[in-house]
This record gives sequence, structure tokens and C-alpha cells, in this order.
Amino acid sequence: MPRGRILELKNNYGIIDTDAYKVEHEWIPFRIEKSMLEEKEGKQYIKYTDEVEFSLSQRQGVRDRDIKEATDIRFIGDEWKYQERIIENNAIQNIRKRLREYNFYYPILDDKEFVDWLEGNNFQPRMLEYLSPGIFTCKEIIKMQAGSILTLIVLMLSLK
Repeated sequence: MPRGRILELKNNYGIIDTDAYKVEHEWIPFRIEKSMLEEKEGKQYIKYTDEVEFSLSQRQGVRDRDIKEATDIRFIGDEWKYQERIIENNAIQNIRKRLREYNFYYPILDDKEFVDWLEGNNFQPRMLEYLSPGIFTCKEIIKMQAGSILTLIVLMLSLK
């Protein structure tokens, strides 16, 4: 298995620096898996060592370009380290917020049931990108338009 060092960790991915392939100091991304997470005192931490072994996979990336991705990460260093994982909003909260903002119906369910409902309706996270004022009308614009219409109706009624 190729070897490398953890260069950087983010909330849901990391970067491995490796010389295992024809490029010196090549950076290869990897996903943070649930097995890499540990909870302590109500906080979530990524548990890792600096040295790793990994497999290499090809994945379809942005704009249909294949990217290399490290998979099957094995931490082989002697010293375990912990980096706090700071998640301001989880993905489910973000999806609910955007659907609410653009007046889309969704049932009131707990997170697990909501995920099942999204999957049952073929929802893909990239669909959130289409929820923009140029394509859909957000609540704020509707409120302004409704307020203008109500003002106009009241004005017309007062003129009678």
C-alpha cells in the first residue's frame, strides 16, 4: 500500500501528502469516514495519526473530471491525535432552511425520517444550487409583492 502523511484535515475531508506516485509531494484528498470520528464530552473529534497507508481510487469530480481519491485509510503512526470537528449547521438543517426559504413543502419529521423522505423523492444535495432568486421566488420577495398588492387593494377600496 502507498504511504503518506496527513497534511490537512477539514470537517468532512482531509489531504494526504505522498511521494508514492511519480509526483513529489502529491496531494490526494480523502473523505472523513465515521470510523475516524470519536465523541468526547459532547464534542466530535477526528482521530488520526500523521502517517497513513491508503489505496487509490478514481472518482468523478467537478465538471466530469476524474480525480484521485485516497480510500481505505489506515493510520500507521505511533501517536494518535485528535482534531475537533466543528459543524455549524448540519446538512439536514441547511436543506430544511433552503426548502423553507423557497416555499417548498416538506413533512415535519425527525432527521432520519427526513433523510428517508428526501431519498424517496430522489433529492440530490446539488439541487440546492437551483434554489436561487433567478429561478425560484423566495419568501422575502413574495412578502414584498403581497404587501404591495394589499396596499394597492386597500387604496382602490378607499377610493370607491
